Amino acid sequence: MFARSAERHGFTIDAVLYAYTHNVQWRTGTTNGDFYLKFTGQWTDPLIPLLEVVLVIRGDTMIIFHVAALTDNFWDKEDQR
Repeated sequence: MFARSAERHGFTIDAVLYAYTHNVQWRTGTTNGDFYLKFTGQWTDPLIPLLEVVLVIRGDTMIIFHVAALTDNFWDKEDQR
């Protein structure tokens, strides 16, 4: 699941792990009973210096995994599904 989702936007799990260990902004919370982790992390490509990542967990099952190049409104979006 991780690899397929990351590759959908041209990234690898290694890219997500790098961004996770080099995060610059981080938020966790609960929305509608789902736990979410949302972070922005550095990446090594000069054209895509930051990645945005969202994980949503319901119970003990991850239901959403998203990774992409950082968009302008990533931190402005409501954390609702």
